Amino acid sequence: MDCALWCPALEWRGVRFFVSVLVAFGHAVARLRRDRGWSIDRLAEAAGVSRKTVINVENAHKGVRLTTAHALATALDVPLAELVVALDPIEKTDGDG
Repeated sequence: MDCALWCPALEWRGVRFFVSVLVAFGHAVARLRRDRGWSIDRLAEAAGVSRKTVINVENAHKGVRLTTAHALATALDVPLAELVVALDPIEKTDGDG
């Protein structure tokens, strides 16, 4: 049995896409950044992290440290919980489509 998380923002035409928590977190960061009209460089500067870090977070290339997640949330002016609250854990079994 493998456990996945789905993010409602990744629901398309009624189909839920199962993604890892890192993918969903990165998607939330990217969505909030774009909603503000910010570039990757602007978010990186505001959060005090490198451009490469923001790219890695948004693309789920690497795990994210709690301190980095907090810095990104602070820069985006949202509680850290907002970046993960949309995640709804669902247990996915082999029999699920």
